[in-house]
Amino acid sequence: MIRVGIVGCNYGRLVHLPAFRLDPRCSVIALAGSDAVRTAGFAQDSSIALAFGNWADLVEHPDIDAVTITSYAPRYQTANLKVNSRRLREVLPAVESVWNSTYPEYLYYRSQNHAFLGLIAASWPGQALATAPSGSETGSTAPHELLPLQCQLVSENYFSVLGIRMEFGQAFAGGEERAPGSNPVIVLSYPYWRGQLNGDREVIGKTLEVNGTSLTVIGIAPSDIGTRTRQGWLKT
Repeated sequence: MIRVGIVGCNYGRLVHLPAFRLDPRCSVIALAGSDAVRTAGFAQDSSIALAFGNWADLVEHPDIDAVTITSYAPRYQTANLKVNSRRLREVLPAVESVWNSTYPEYLYYRSQNHAFLGLIAASWPGQALATAPSGSETGSTAPHELLPLQCQLVSENYFSVLGIRMEFGQAFAGGEERAPGSNPVIVLSYPYWRGQLNGDREVIGKTLEVNGTSLTVIGIAPSDIGTRTRQGWLKT
């Protein structure tokens, strides 16, 4: 059983809590908010055993295996983020509002993490249009036709922390995240690669045009991950 702690009394309690309770492998045992009294009341109403007025106390608690974060951290990195992520927002404009609010939270919490082996960040999936690499066979009969692609922006440690190894090619390398916008790369899901690119193994190293932005394909994710809403992963 995975013992889960939720940071954030509003969205976390109203959205994340019901989702975790649908999964029999999880048990939500803790809730953290900025107001200890208010958080204790919410925890009691929701039958959550532990309540904290400080998120750090929840993260450090030895009985908690996983933490989901839904509250806002200090916004001191937002201005820098807007500059660094400009190219990626051009690729996935639909996730701009989520991206600007959640990524500074992630960087802040990751810098304060002393309890877990790693913390990852991921945006909501966003709809994009892709043009297949030159010379690649596609599932379409029309050359250079725009192919729908559901993408997700993720931190460079996304696959390594989750223990996901590529079907072939490679995942994001450490250190890429410190150079946002330089040499942008993408990992494609196995179903997308098989269906839209006809399983072309020569696609690795080629350029995929996504909403007009050139992304180098570096890896194909294993067949047991990826759905119609998650067909490609772009590093932050």
